[in-house]
Amino acid sequence: MPYAISSDDADRFAAGMVRMNVPGRVAPVILGLENCEVFSAVYDHDKIVDWKSVLDPKVEGYLKFMTGCLSQHLTYDGHSAHATLQRIPLGAGGGGLVTFVSTDGSHWSRKR
Repeated sequence: MPYAISSDDADRFAAGMVRMNVPGRVAPVILGLENCEVFSAVYDHDKIVDWKSVLDPKVEGYLKFMTGCLSQHLTYDGHSAHATLQRIPLGAGGGGLVTFVSTDGSHWSRKR
């Protein structure tokens, strides 16, 4: 089956996975969500061979290993992918939800 998701990838991206049909592209854009980071499938012909990070927002003033993912959601509305993430500094409170939007899976903008 073309662009099939392996069981390992399905487990890895259990927090969220979407398949986008982007105008002008033959292959679908498949996005997976893990630990408040969005990855895009990398293909060799019609087989997924790797995943690359396409959205990895940082918490201002903190290194990534000093933060934790409190909440994460990935959805697709037929036009745009929406990643809603909540990463907080470890040992600190707060950490607001932030939503990012992409129409192609590669370029993301913060939704205001």
